[in-house]
Amino acid sequence: MQRKNFLIVINPRSGSYRGKALQKRISVAISSQESPGNTYCIDEWENLSHRISQAVSAGIRSFFIVMGGDGTIAAVASCLRGTQCTISIIPSGTSNMLAQAIGIPTNFRDIFNMLNSSGETRTIDGLEINGRLYFMNASAGISSASLEYLKQEQKSSLGLIAYVFAVIRRIFQTSPKTFLLKIDGKSQQVRAAEVFIANIGSLLAPRYKLADTAR
Repeated sequence: MQRKNFLIVINPRSGSYRGKALQKRISVAISSQESPGNTYCIDEWENLSHRISQAVSAGIRSFFIVMGGDGTIAAVASCLRGTQCTISIIPSGTSNMLAQAIGIPTNFRDIFNMLNSSGETRTIDGLEINGRLYFMNASAGISSASLEYLKQEQKSSLGLIAYVFAVIRRIFQTSPKTFLLKIDGKSQQVRAAEVFIANIGSLLAPRYKLADTAR
């Protein structure tokens, strides 16, 4: 399948990213000499919106490829909000929960085959918080504060266990706080160490269920 006018957005700090050799494989897998694509490696998050806007202005509409984790995918989707653009995902983060939830393979060979053969798109729900999209979950309290202790080197070497260690370190420094919640139009105050808003019924991987998602 020949693709014209595509942009590969890469987060080089993602957990399983392996450098320029992988970039080349991606480009070869989805392009031809007649339809070269462009690659953008995220240097500063502040520059992402500008680079995405440039691509849209240049005519890219249907093929943005995002190589990164759940946060990178959500950041690019936030920049494309309100457009008719679609995103293809190459999961290279620490957990890749979104890819697992919607059935995108995490093996690079299978991903390349899907990019070449599949023209199917899906619409998914998201959370909007302060103008930004989140697809998996959002929280206030222990888990969000624990990210202060989490370094990229730890995520790359330890994977998901790095998040566990960060949360454990934070637990002993956390006390309950008062949160004001408005749910289905009803307001209430709660005392808690964590408020967790989930947009998916699993945590870390589909096999760890948060809730019954039959509906």
